[in-house]
Amino acid sequence: MRSLTPRNAGLFGSTSLHAALLALTWLAVFLLVDIGIEAATKRIQLDDARLTAEAWASRLAETMPRIEEAYARRSLSDEQRAVVSQGLGDVFRIKMISLEGDLFYVSDLGRYLAESHEDYSDVARRVAAGDTVVGLEDGRDAPDRPDAYAEAYVPVYAPEGNPIGVLEVYTDQTATQETLSAGLAPLKVALLAIATGVYLVPLLAMRAAASLQRRRSRRRAEERIDPLTQILNREALEADAELLLADCATKGAPLGIVFVDVDDMTGVNERFGRAGGDTYLRKLAARLSVVVRTRDRLGRLAGDSFVVLMPGITAEALAQRAGDICAHARRPMLIGRETLQGSASVGAVEARPGAESFEEALRRAHAAALAAKADGRASASMVGADGDTTRIDIPPAA
Repeated sequence: MRSLTPRNAGLFGSTSLHAALLALTWLAVFLLVDIGIEAATKRIQLDDARLTAEAWASRLAETMPRIEEAYARRSLSDEQRAVVSQGLGDVFRIKMISLEGDLFYVSDLGRYLAESHEDYSDVARRVAAGDTVVGLEDGRDAPDRPDAYAEAYVPVYAPEGNPIGVLEVYTDQTATQETLSAGLAPLKVALLAIATGVYLVPLLAMRAAASLQRRRSRRRAEERIDPLTQILNREALEADAELLLADCATKGAPLGIVFVDVDDMTGVNERFGRAGGDTYLRKLAARLSVVVRTRDRLGRLAGDSFVVLMPGITAEALAQRAGDICAHARRPMLIGRETLQGSASVGAVEARPGAESFEEALRRAHAAALAAKADGRASASMVGADGDTTRIDIPPAA
């Protein structure tokens, strides 16, 4: 009689494998659905926090008297604090931050934060550039926080439409989170039943491919960014400059180049230390980001040198922008607990697209900045298309 042992063993092994694969598939489906529900819940909470923050920013802009003055001097009067304290509701804290990243008011402290060591320059730069920064936090281990809350950073606009500062709004999301969790539980069960079948593997593959693409895109973007100042690094700046030169040559459009050379960076490092010098460069980069146009390219060329590429700009507008940059660099800046009166020498040139490389145009811009520095620092000069160098009038610091 022929033995059936081998066949039975094979069948048993195959069945066990299929059962294991089925169990793993169901586990994967469950995790996927759970992640999707969590993502949807988080998205709703983030949108709620963002809308609340934007409503608060609009309310302050409309009801707070002299709000532009408050952001400019980085303090609130009693009358202005009274506006902030009205109707907090689910909002349990707000912070007021300047466009340079200086925190100067917290609603539940109700006073000027002259000794704040928090650096908000990066988030202020992102918000001023049009980003909305929102995050969910777990406050269960913090006695003064709700179990779940959100922090949202939004711009505050002047009546003319230009950003004058940043508002950080804290909203209690505990009740919203509990309601969403209870309401979406049946949906989770339904989605778990629907999400089986032949589409599971392709779906997971697509998610993996999308995740890989995002990581690659993020890595490429990070490779272009200077890690200290969070603006373009030298390699990205040079690559963009050559592309802009070629594009402007094709279109017959002008290209302005502004060279910003920080004055006495050695003195800054000696006074505040290396960490303080890095803070100064970060804040200066954030300040310059506010001055330049949306389509301009701002990059860090070297340790204390910055460059702005301005496509399609006229000579008159270029001179004005260079003067504005010089004026903003002269504005006082908080480094730790001390105030620094920094400055920069600025040189501007009209590049010659199609007739010179970026390196050649950059040398002329650097020479213009050195001429400004030789003229007494904290000044700006411009080299026109005819090669003549002129001194630029600097507007009073804001």
